[in-house]
Amino acid sequence: MQLFFVTSCDTKNDKIKIAQVYDDCLYLADLNNLNLKNISKKDSLKIVKAYINDWINQKIILKNAKNDLENTAYIKDKVKNIEDDLYVYEYEKQYIVNNLDTIVADDEISEYYNNNKSNFNLKENILKVLYVKFDSNWKSKNDNIENLMKSDKIEDREKLIKLTEKYAVNAYLNDSSWLLFNDLLKEIPVKTYNQTDYLKYNKYIYLKNIDYQYHLYIKDFKIKDSESPLSYEYNKIKNIILNRRKNDLINDMRKNIKKDAYKKEKVKIFRKIS
Repeated sequence: MQLFFVTSCDTKNDKIKIAQVYDDCLYLADLNNLNLKNISKKDSLKIVKAYINDWINQKIILKNAKNDLENTAYIKDKVKNIEDDLYVYEYEKQYIVNNLDTIVADDEISEYYNNNKSNFNLKENILKVLYVKFDSNWKSKNDNIENLMKSDKIEDREKLIKLTEKYAVNAYLNDSSWLLFNDLLKEIPVKTYNQTDYLKYNKYIYLKNIDYQYHLYIKDFKIKDSESPLSYEYNKIKNIILNRRKNDLINDMRKNIKKDAYKKEKVKIFRKIS
């Protein structure tokens, strides 16, 4: 087998047979559907050979299954049910794309949050933090990192951003968003047996080991099992509202097309079952 059979775009060759199992044939056009762009010739051949081998094995077992199974009507019914479900699924999915209002106002999100506060308790500690990681031997020539991190001045934040872009190994400067404390601990060499106490009694943290130095400024924090802030739950609530709209949209659509079918006398019941 040559790679030509895979890469050729000549439609005249599309009906070239590559393999045959009983009455089923694998054609060149089937192999052309394989995505082999940016893959070496050697790797492409491996992929093609594996595909052909899988196709042959599947056709062999399928032929034997069809010959040996007695209750083929059950299989056909099951395939029909799957086909029907797929039609409905794709129809409803497209209906949602065409009709769903995806704009969720902040007021609607706030209202949902206020009406369901008991459902929003933190399962983990969260915090708002500035975090910067430098090489262990790095030293700032002009600026005090701690002062920059603690400052609310725009010019100081701009200095911090430029400094981290130039010298930092890693940085997290989005102190307006909540972050899981456990995710932060994956980045810094801190061992704490009581996260609550650690958050309560540490505001600015400086750590250093052989390889790196770490600077952290904890702007705010919330403790596990306390009320989760709206800003942390915002996207979750938005998705809840959108999913509710989807369900309402599909339910209304089903009711309307059912009503329309009955109105047009497209539904007939010939025998009532009591």
